[in-house]
This record gives sequence, C-alpha cells and structure tokens, in this order.
Amino acid sequence: MIDRDKYLHHLHEIMAFWIKHGPDTRHGGFHGALDRRGTPLPSQPKSLVQHARFLWAFSAAYRVDPQPAYRQMADHAFSFLRERFYDPVRLGWYYLVSAEGLPLNKQKHLYGQSFAIYGLSEYFLAFAHEEALQLALQTFDVIDQFGHDDQWRGYRESFSEEWEPIPQHPDYGVSGDRKTMNTHIHLLESLTNLYRASQEAPVKTRLEELIDLCTHTITDARRGRVHLFFEPDWTPLPSPVSYGHDIELSWLLREAGDVCGFGNAPAIHETSLRLAGTVLRKGLDREDGGVFYEGDESGQVTAKQKVWWVQAEALVGFLNAYALSGDESFLDAFAHVEEWVFTRQVDREYGEWHQEITPEGECRGEKGSIWKTPYHNGRACMEIVHHTPFSILDSGILGS
Repeated sequence: MIDRDKYLHHLHEIMAFWIKHGPDTRHGGFHGALDRRGTPLPSQPKSLVQHARFLWAFSAAYRVDPQPAYRQMADHAFSFLRERFYDPVRLGWYYLVSAEGLPLNKQKHLYGQSFAIYGLSEYFLAFAHEEALQLALQTFDVIDQFGHDDQWRGYRESFSEEWEPIPQHPDYGVSGDRKTMNTHIHLLESLTNLYRASQEAPVKTRLEELIDLCTHTITDARRGRVHLFFEPDWTPLPSPVSYGHDIELSWLLREAGDVCGFGNAPAIHETSLRLAGTVLRKGLDREDGGVFYEGDESGQVTAKQKVWWVQAEALVGFLNAYALSGDESFLDAFAHVEEWVFTRQVDREYGEWHQEITPEGECRGEKGSIWKTPYHNGRACMEIVHHTPFSILDSGILGS
C-alpha cells in the first residue's frame, strides 16, 4: 500500500524547511544558497530558475493544502520575480541577480523563461492572479516570436537582453546554436501548465509540437532513452544516458497528452513505458535502492551517485509506468526508490533532502542553491497525494 498521508506529511516537512530558512528578509526573495543546516551562504546570487521554482512550489502546495503560509511564500516569490527579474522594456526575464537583487546576467535563456511561465501559470491556478497569467502569456509570445525554429521546429534557446541570438551558455553542456533536451522537456512542462491555465489555442499548437518532438525525435525509441544534445536540425550529438531525465520525461509526456486531450495516444504510452523500462533495467540500484545518475550507451552505469532530483522524478515516473502498464515490476521499482528516499536521501537531522549521496555513502552538496529548491521533491509528494494523473487512486493501491 502507498500511504498518501505519509507524502502529505512529508510535503509539509519540506515546505516548512523552506519557510523557515529560505526567505531573504533583508533583500527580498529567497537566499541564493543554503548550507546543509539551512544557514544562508553570504553573497550568493539568485537565479530566475530558482525563484520561479519557488513560485511554482508554494502555489502548487497551496492547491494541495491551502495553508496561509504557502500563499504568503508564493506572494513573496511573485513580488521578487516581478520587481527584480522582469524586463518591462524588452520583455522576458533576466537570468541572474545579485544577493541584493541587482542584475548580474541579463541574458534570456529559454530554460529560465520556461520556468517563469511554469511558476506564473501555477500562481494563477492557485490564486486567480490575472497579472500572473498575462505575464505568462506575454512570455510565451516573446519566446515564440524570437525563439521558435520555423524550419526545424522546437526552439533556439539562448538570447541576449535584447533578444539577439547568442551562443549557448556553458551550463547547458553545448555550444553555438545547438539545442538541448533539457530546455525542451521543461518547455513541454511549462506549456502544459500554461495551456491548463489559459486554454489559448497558440499555446496548444506549440505544446502539441513539443509532444511530437519529445515522442519521436528527442527520445531514441529503440534504446528507450533521451538524447541530451542536438544540432539545430535535431541531429543527435553524443551524450551520456541521464536516468533522471528519462524517467522525468516519461511522466511529463503523459501529463502533456492528458492536458491536450489525447493522453491515451498509443505513441505517448509506448514512449513513456520505454523510457521508464530502461531506467528500471539499467538505472535502478536493486541492491541498495534509488536510481543512479548516469550511464553510457552500452548500458553500463558510469555515475553511481544518488542525486535528489533523480529520486524524486523516479517516484512519480515508476508509478506512472505502473498505471499505464499494470506491470508490477514498476511498482516494485517505486518501492525500492521510496525506501532509499526515506532512509537515506531525506536529511533526518536538519531537514529537506541531501543533494547527493556518493557510492561510499557520503552526503554532499548544499541544501539550497540556484538549482535546488522544493520543486522536484515537493512535486513528487504533490503528485502522489493530490494530482493523481495515473488513475491509480481508484485502483485500491493507494492508501487513504
């Protein structure tokens, strides 16, 4: 039995950590980084991705359980985003600001723009905040105007403050005008939420394009994995196997199909199951539990650390695969990951989840960073407790 109350309680624990340690009461927004104990690390910058994820997480948590503190934190995140990251002249959102909230990097990468859409649309869904929805739609319009690749489909990803194309940022693993899986699956995620909030036809058109790209181009159907990097015409480039992205896309793809009204499409289900099946066979640590970080194309695991976001996505992805297939091996895989998470990944001393645990069992990494927020692990709890896109609540598998 899967205990939904356990995940609701754990969601409260995660969000309580961030309510206590996250807000920067001096400069606004949330601290750029926290050590393991939750102590702010001085002078660390604050990112668009980070603050948009805070906006999404507290808004989504409010929709699961309408705690006043969640709304207060969501309002706090929205105000800082609006005041410090938004470009009212050229539109879109800056990539990075200082600890004090001053612009450090005014580039406009679509990975960050995507999370702005995701957070703003969720804020609208939670609180009917019309300005947030209009900002999300405006952001969609500007990235579609400057970023959409009318020749090859998908999006160019990296732009200057003035929306001039620039070479890819090194954070994204490629150079020049190449495309990445990571930006596109998060555009899939954000446009799913924007269409859910707005029902705007142009958003649905682009969302359907992204569903097709993720199903037939970004995913290598034969191997059951995603390619990470591409030439502009979608020719794949050599890359490792990312078990976390494979399992994450497996359920995001189904969610996108559901929101578009064709969630039962065989191609979506087949792709989802191939991705989850490969992670189960190649990425699952059957001895200790949890999912490894990376492998190679031959199927060998090359990075055995257990990273927080990979475990969170695996919880949701394996349940999704079980709901699609009825194959109990996916339910067993979920149990392996769940045991790992609650015995090892959760930090029982200081709260939240360890960023990384090495194969030797050493806990590493900061508790919070420009990448690490309550987005992945909080979302996993919410999906299990409330959103239930897997049709498993009615099957008698989940507890009360």
